[in-house]
Amino acid sequence: MTKLASGLQRRESRREAGIRAAEQDRPGSRRRIEHRAQDISVWRRPKRPPAGDARFDLHPLAPLLKRTHADLVREVIRACNLVPGVFLFPVDVARAKAFKRTLGMTGTPDLLGWKVVTISYGSVALAYPLFVAFECKVGRDRLRPGQRAFLDKLRAVGGLAAEIRSAEEAVRLLKVRR
Repeated sequence: MTKLASGLQRRESRREAGIRAAEQDRPGSRRRIEHRAQDISVWRRPKRPPAGDARFDLHPLAPLLKRTHADLVREVIRACNLVPGVFLFPVDVARAKAFKRTLGMTGTPDLLGWKVVTISYGSVALAYPLFVAFECKVGRDRLRPGQRAFLDKLRAVGGLAAEIRSAEEAVRLLKVRR
């Protein structure tokens, strides 16, 4: 315990205790400090390679390979909402561990929304929304059975449902006329 200027006491960390023991020159304490210093150095962030060194050049697809699920969802939303007549929004299904319950429907896709489709018959034009559901997947990630069932049900009733791995793929699916 260390006494602070405010009069409160604070419990010292293991590192501080090891340093204090080394200062008091207890037997075996220096070895412990050297061992902890080696452990700490293992967890340090590696230094960046020098720029222009061919040995350290990254793979040309490195930014895509390291893309997270959240990054892909953000990219797909931005790209798809630029397509005229399309509105997509993210959907999160929360899991409450304390209650062991899923809040929301199991298998709900990452993105839901609609695409306005216009049908023309002679001089009459009718616009209606087409339900759109996209499940975004990154890397080796695959559809779970609940997600596959949701997308299959939506396709069966005429909606647009797909597993998406890039923003370009999503935009291409939305631009296809139905």
